[in-house]
Formats: sequence, structure tokens, C-alpha cells
Amino acid sequence: RPYSPSTAQMIFHNTAGWKSLETYMSALQHVVVGCGVTFEPFITSDLLELVFTTLKHENRFVRETGYKVLAAIVKCPGLTPSTMQTHWPNVARQLAEGLSDNWSQVRMSASVATRDFLQHVQPKEAREDFLPTLLPAMCINRYYVAEGVKLYSQETWREVTENRGVEMVEEHIKEVVGFYISQSQASNHAVREAACTCIAELGNKVSHDCLCPYVGRLVMVLLECFKDDSWPVRDAACLACGNFVGCFPDECRPFLDELFQLFLGNLEDSIPSVRQGAALAIANVVKAYGAEMEDKVFAVVKERIPLVETQPQTQDLHPGVDPSPAAFGVVRRVSGDDAAHSDQQMYSCGSLAPKMRKGSDSG
Repeated sequence: RPYSPSTAQMIFHNTAGWKSLETYMSALQHVVVGCGVTFEPFITSDLLELVFTTLKHENRFVRETGYKVLAAIVKCPGLTPSTMQTHWPNVARQLAEGLSDNWSQVRMSASVATRDFLQHVQPKEAREDFLPTLLPAMCINRYYVAEGVKLYSQETWREVTENRGVEMVEEHIKEVVGFYISQSQASNHAVREAACTCIAELGNKVSHDCLCPYVGRLVMVLLECFKDDSWPVRDAACLACGNFVGCFPDECRPFLDELFQLFLGNLEDSIPSVRQGAALAIANVVKAYGAEMEDKVFAVVKERIPLVETQPQTQDLHPGVDPSPAAFGVVRRVSGDDAAHSDQQMYSCGSLAPKMRKGSDSG
């Protein structure tokens, strides 16, 4: 979903239940489960369109419950091949949307429904028809920031691919690359971070000949993520670029000057892990290009090492906390002004990183 300014009404709609709609959908889920094999005659285009409507609802709880209903439908016992052939392509497209939702609980519900869907497709070989639609989102969720989604997706991946993960990604490389690029532009910073991590994985695991035609596009995407407001995204993009330089030195050469300056910029970042990632990326640059880049790196080292002596000392690690002895073991802030805590940086519930949009005004 594209970024749009939040209002109090929108925030309420995304965090609170939606009157009785969520309850009605939950009741429908239990009806499907309770009817079992006798429910198949009711799996019609009208019913599925009704469920699909809830999957696009603005309230996350409604979308989550909608995917639970879909999971109950796809694992109905005794479904005939004609029902699957008629409706399952549309179901697969809706599952892919849920696997890309900005809310973790919706992704989790869609992940459960996707596993149920693939487990119950008959014959088993028929699920290959749905992999171009589902595989890219399943792949990226293995690195999603929410632990439950990540672990569940990794287990599903092992079950579905049967140790053929790399081979299956190569078979559908066009769809995978396209999806990763789209996810790198998501409004959710955790999704952009996962996309960068998955792009790095492509460079490490997919064969050179298979990925080579896409390297230019992927590096350009990583360069954009390199300028992200969110430091985990910048860090993941930096590591991915370092991997690509090591794996595809010839294809990355046109971007080398810009990459090198960005690596040096990350060496000055206030976040230690970002500086560490930049150092690893620069090491890959030297390994890939030898003396040509080694001389440039040593020139930077000789220039910047003496600057350590001029760096101001940090006397206080917690300047906002009252240094006097704590009362009852509780420290007190220097300022008790509530205004100091209004309209400040917000943080995501699923990440220690600030909640930020894609891109940076600071360059």
C-alpha cells in the first residue's frame, strides 16, 4: 500500500477491531471447518469474491481473519480437481497479496493459509503452477523482521522446496527479481530491509549465468536503498552491494565510484553495525579489484587516522538523565516537560529502528 499521511481515524481503523465484521468472518471460518467435506458446493465465485473483499479491507484485523477463512476453505477435505482448477489461481494471487502485507499479523495469517494451500493442492505436481505467484513472497518472508513470520516461512520453505530452493529460485528468477525490486520500494522499512537481505542472498547462492542479466537493475535498487532514512535498510543495502561487488566485479564496475563513496560514508555512521558492514564491503572491493582499489583505501586510511586525535570526547553517555542518585532505584529525566515527548521520532513495534519512510531528504 502506498504511503499516505496518518490521521487519527486511519490509525484507529488499523489498530482496533471493526465492529462485527471480524466476528462474522470468524464465524464463517468455523462454519467451513465444521461442515468439512459437505462445504464444497458452497465454494463458489460469489463466496470467494466476498472473502477476497475482506482481504483488501483497510483494517488489519479484518484482513487477518479473512486469510483464516481462506485457509479453512483451501483445506476442506475431499475437494474435487474441478473446484481447484476453477478457483485456485485467483486464490493464489490473493495469498501473494497477503504475504506482502505491511502488517506482520496479516503476513502470518497469509503464511499459514499459503502452507495449507500448497499442502492440499491435488495432484501434488499441480502446485508447480502456483509457484511463480507464491514463491517470491515466500522467499522474502524468510528474512522478515517479525520472528514468527520468519521462522514459519523458513519451515514452509524447507517443506515446499524439498532442498531444491536455489534451483526453484533460478527457475523463477524473473518473478523473484521483480518482486524483490517492488519490495525494496515498500513503505514499511522492515520490508525494505528484508528485500536488501534477499538481494544479497541472490548474489551469494544463485548461479552467475542465471543472475548476471539482472545485476545492473539490482545494484541500482541497492544504491537507492543505500540512501534510506532507516539505518537497518542502509546497512543491509551496504552488505548486499559488497556481496555483489565480490560476486560480479565486471558488472559492478560502472557503479564502483558511487559505491565506494557510499561505503566510505557508512564508515562514519553513528551506528556501529553500519560501520562494520561498510568495512566488510570495502574489504570485498579490495578483493575484487586488487591494487587498483587497495591504493585508494590506504589513501583514505592515511588521511583519516590522524583525525582520531581531534575527535571530541563523549563525557556523558546519557545526557538526558539526571546524574543525581536515583530515588527508589528509578532514574529521573532532567526535563519533566511533556512537550519534549510530543511530535518526536516514532519507532516500529517490530524493530529497534526508527519508523521511517523510504528515501532521505538529507541525501
